[in-house]
Amino acid sequence: IKPKLSTTGGTSDLRFIRKISPGLEFGLVGRTMHKLDEAVSLKDLKNLTKIYQNILQNYSEALSSLKQSIELDSNNSTALHLYATMLNQQKSPECVSFYEQSFKINSRSYLTFNGLGNFYLKTNEFEKAENFYSKAIEINPKRSAKIYKNRAYLREKLNKNSDAKEDLKSYLKYFPKAPDRGIIEQAIREI
Repeated sequence: IKPKLSTTGGTSDLRFIRKISPGLEFGLVGRTMHKLDEAVSLKDLKNLTKIYQNILQNYSEALSSLKQSIELDSNNSTALHLYATMLNQQKSPECVSFYEQSFKINSRSYLTFNGLGNFYLKTNEFEKAENFYSKAIEINPKRSAKIYKNRAYLREKLNKNSDAKEDLKSYLKYFPKAPDRGIIEQAIREI
């Protein structure tokens, strides 16, 4: 498969990701999907919103289902990662062991390393957060825009200002239409 830049429509990135990690896609489809001026019907969007709201309302059920999935197959790195992420959202330190199990199975999951970085950032363990963010970026630098921003924040806290500045530049490089672009540009000037 040879990808090319185009606005004629396309297929999912999952066709590439599935080679290194199992995945599931769920969302809208349509004739204009991934094309210039992509559009969907409001009815479809409202129905999808209801589905997502239902998922959020059944959070504890989802947590239980993921735990059962892990019990059935302890080598399911995706289930381990998702379970860890849900625990991380609850600020549970238990998430660390599930993230660690996940990256032992799939050492190329930049999202798992990002998850650990996020946990350690929230707990003010900046050196650990920096280490895991750096691993995530090393695995997938072009898809890590927001990770650069998080790492910049903690590097500034660690008085690594020149590194923080470079991370903010990378954030803007990989996320050129960032909604906070003006604020980030100002931070770059001031660091």
